[in-house]
Amino acid sequence: MSHGYAFDSILETYEAVVETLDDVKNKEGCNDQRIGLIAGCLIEYLLSRRFLLIAFCFKYIFEILEPVNILLQSKDLDLHSTMNSIQNAQLAVHNLRDSNVFNKILIDVNNFMNKFSQFEFFDKLNQRIHRKKNARQ
Repeated sequence: MSHGYAFDSILETYEAVVETLDDVKNKEGCNDQRIGLIAGCLIEYLLSRRFLLIAFCFKYIFEILEPVNILLQSKDLDLHSTMNSIQNAQLAVHNLRDSNVFNKILIDVNNFMNKFSQFEFFDKLNQRIHRKKNARQ
């Protein structure tokens, strides 16, 4: 559940996180190029649609699994209700594969991006080109 709380924290403080990284990039990056590069890469990743899609997908999954996790960690564990809760969570996770749910996630991502219109979001990250060495014969 710590991953779920971390995602929630990042999404709730999204603007402050991006602005802090930009501040680090502009101020600390002048003195230390490595720090500036890392901050710039993090900003680029946080402003990518790919990150937001992954974050919202995980948010949906963690919302389903949170009650089961709390139940499994309780001191007075009831096996029957736990099994029912696990089966319900399994069905709910399976239902996430439905295209309507994915469309809802896309709508949530678009609404999130519209909420932070001061940022320029990217559709994809700049991919590094991996070159293969030719074997000499």
